[in-house]
Amino acid sequence: MKRVKITKAEFEIHEDLVIVRFDEGINFTLEDWIEIKTVLIDNFSGKFAWISDRVNSYSIDPTFLLKPEVIEDLNNFVCVAQVNYGIKLKDSTDLAKDFLSAKVPFKSFMKLEDALDWAKERLRDVST
Repeated sequence: MKRVKITKAEFEIHEDLVIVRFDEGINFTLEDWIEIKTVLIDNFSGKFAWISDRVNSYSIDPTFLLKPEVIEDLNNFVCVAQVNYGIKLKDSTDLAKDFLSAKVPFKSFMKLEDALDWAKERLRDVST
């Protein structure tokens, strides 16, 4: 496992999955996605799972996920999980799910361990 820190987030890089923790209070933008994309390209050559561990509160406009340059970047994502520690966050996750689910499996969890189990199962499914 390796840790990578960028402007607004920290990545916990594993062999075939990444756990992302965004900084408190940030507003996630398309420009941030470009920085994240660099980290992903540098660390993953094939399929991988993404887990957002929402230990901090931050905002994201889910409509940016519909931009062609972002949709194209989702090709190596096996799945996206989000760990929420409160009902309000779960509601915002459901909104993001509406934007992502057509492209990649997306699910929210209340515990990181559950998200890891689900992501590992999705990864096993694509490797068989």
